[in-house]
Amino acid sequence: MIIPFFNTLKSLWSRVNDQIMRGAGRRPIPTFTSPEAVGAYLMQHARYTGDLLGGALDNWTHPERFQYAMETGDWRLPIDCDDYASWAHAALLKIPGCEPQIMTLLDAGVVGSHVVCVYRQGGHFGVIDTNGWRSLPSRDATTLCQTFTALYASRGYRYVSATPTDFPF
Repeated sequence: MIIPFFNTLKSLWSRVNDQIMRGAGRRPIPTFTSPEAVGAYLMQHARYTGDLLGGALDNWTHPERFQYAMETGDWRLPIDCDDYASWAHAALLKIPGCEPQIMTLLDAGVVGSHVVCVYRQGGHFGVIDTNGWRSLPSRDATTLCQTFTALYASRGYRYVSATPTDFPF
């Protein structure tokens, strides 16, 4: 219940912020041949800068503004996991037969959430996040929580739920 409420407010704030920044540089998202290529591009060109005030002003950065930063090197944007996920969602939508879904993972201690973009393409499943692309046996909540709990075990995260999250723009 808390994740959908938070994401609704965050999406509203993000759309307002995007309107305020409507004159900021934008570039179209390139077209890729595979989800693996989407993840590789993101890992090669993106930079994690974090949200303002340590995440207190968390917002989604429009994928075309994120693309502009990747092409120009202008990293004055707040970029974190949700921005990687929304950019990946926009890029994956351009691949025929690919069905992306943004998911918000909630940590058991509510000290952190993580946003990822899962997809199905035919009988194949995968996920793209700040760590790049990885194959998955399915895109269900249990698989996502187990995958990212193992990935972030050294940081103490233990993900207990995965909530579908609407693309904010």
